[in-house]
Amino acid sequence: MFIHQNFILAGLLSALVEIPVVASINPVIDCGIYELDTIHPLDTGIDYTTPLSLKDSQAGELCTLSRIIPPPSSSGNTMMVNVGRSYDGHSWERVAGLDDKLTYDCSNGKCQVTLPPPKDSQYYAITRYKHSISLKNEAARFLDRVSWGPTINEINALTSQLEIAGTANKIKSFETYIFDQMELPPSLHLSYFRRRAASRSYQMTKAAKIGPEPCASGSHWRKFAFTQNDLFLAEERNKTRFNTYASPGYTVDIVTYSTSSGTKYGLFYAGSFRTIIDEPFQTLDGTVLDMNGTSYQICKVDEIEGSARDYPDRLGLFLNDGRCVLIKGGNPSIKIDHELY
Repeated sequence: MFIHQNFILAGLLSALVEIPVVASINPVIDCGIYELDTIHPLDTGIDYTTPLSLKDSQAGELCTLSRIIPPPSSSGNTMMVNVGRSYDGHSWERVAGLDDKLTYDCSNGKCQVTLPPPKDSQYYAITRYKHSISLKNEAARFLDRVSWGPTINEINALTSQLEIAGTANKIKSFETYIFDQMELPPSLHLSYFRRRAASRSYQMTKAAKIGPEPCASGSHWRKFAFTQNDLFLAEERNKTRFNTYASPGYTVDIVTYSTSSGTKYGLFYAGSFRTIIDEPFQTLDGTVLDMNGTSYQICKVDEIEGSARDYPDRLGLFLNDGRCVLIKGGNPSIKIDHELY
């Protein structure tokens, strides 16, 4: 007896195939004996109360067990619903879909499954596929799964190893690659960013430094004493007395030091050391500000290092009368005298 069917596979109509159907009760199904790329209906005399035995696929092949649903009319298309698969010599396994509750019990190269009886004119069928790829494609697929993306050189290197190893030791080559990768020093994201991140330190201290070394790759350091953050905090301090930021307050506090080379002035902000200057603050008209233990609030700051000749607009201080005056020399450079501080 022969059956005639047209099947839709992956959206394409397959050729008309004629498959002989031999009546038997639950034979052991060996997918490897069937013709490639052809749908083979199971025997019509299957006992659906008894498990069906299926041999595992052969290396490099795919076998599928499907439920075939004929079209409702002569003009319709036949549907093929996969209910199990075995590939590359692996045991049979269930697949996602309407029949994903099936259980495959596998041992010694074959599996058993109890199929629910097909409805109406439906039936089960076996299909066998075979596909081979080059060693280079195989290496590329492997590296694509185990890395962040291989380079051509990495693909070529692994391809050469697979060619030397041969088919029998191909899996061993993949294992060796994984073990070699595990032996490499890890390129940790955290350590990468720690070496390169140099968040701005708003405080200077001789006891410790924040961030990488000055000459380290990716490090960046400032040369000016005061920042826009200092100005922002000073303004916020004035907005509310409930502000609970650092004490003693957001003002430039001046400490006078007497040295053998003359008087020097230590500048502190919110209690934190910023720099030492050799001359007292002067306004643009030459007025010398009181530097004897006094404090000033910042009213203007530019984050660029000033000098005695240029950039006078880069630091402004409030006087007691409320005027914001610009300081000659601008934002002072950072200088630490370890004999004084």
